[in-house]
Parts: sequence; structure tokens; C-alpha cells
Amino acid sequence: MGVPSSGSIDKNVALSFQNLYGAGFGQYDLKATRKLALSFGLRWDREGPRTERYNRMTRGFAFDQPSPLQAPGLNLRGGLLFAGVGGQPRGQSEACAT
Repeated sequence: MGVPSSGSIDKNVALSFQNLYGAGFGQYDLKATRKLALSFGLRWDREGPRTERYNRMTRGFAFDQPSPLQAPGLNLRGGLLFAGVGGQPRGQSEACAT
């Protein structure tokens, strides 16, 4: 009673994610008459791809590469693509602009 029989400690990997974001806005006001004013605006946003400082995230799946797992008599293909490794870009996806 009261004596533990086992124990464990979870150690989670500390990730260091970064998203770069930029935006701009311009506005122009035009007074057409004494009682009518027009306002025009333009907004631009760009969010960069998510990156991780030590390239510890996947970027996709390569269906054409040989698999790291091998089984006799089977030609296994496919494996994970890691961001920043083997010529892959550091971002998890492509950047998007609106």
C-alpha cells in the first residue's frame, strides 16, 4: 500500500516554429462634391511558409523514392520528405499572398 511499482517521465521535443508575415495598406480619399466623398483602399498580405529552426518537420511524401523499409520479394517505394534536407526548401509549404 502506497509503494509505487513503476514510473515514467515524458520528454517532449521543444520545437521552434516561425511564420514570417508582411502586409501593406494604401488609401486615397477623393472629394467629388461638397456632399460626396469617395474612399479607395488597397491591401496586400503575404504569409511565408512555416519553418522550424532545426528542420525537424516533414514537407510531404515522395512516392518515387526507394522505401527505407525493405521486405524480401517486395519492391517498396515511398518515404517522407523533410524540410531543409536533400534539396527541399525549409518551409513546410509554399508561401501564399492575397
